[in-house]
Amino acid sequence: METIAVVITILIIISVLLYAWAVYDLIKHRSEFKKKIYQGLWLMVVVFLPVIGAVTYLSVKKSIR
Repeated sequence: METIAVVITILIIISVLLYAWAVYDLIKHRSEFKKKIYQGLWLMVVVFLPVIGAVTYLSVKKSIR
């Protein structure tokens, strides 16, 4: 297997794991949001922009709860 294929495979696996972690965290901690609308908005961001949305949510989640 070529090096670039290995790197791309690893990046895809990391992206899927970040996406799953963000969705799981959003669903698990639904009662901890300051306003209920925030959970829905963040879930839409994570679903429609998987990598960028997941990274952004996971980096700012303490400030939005």
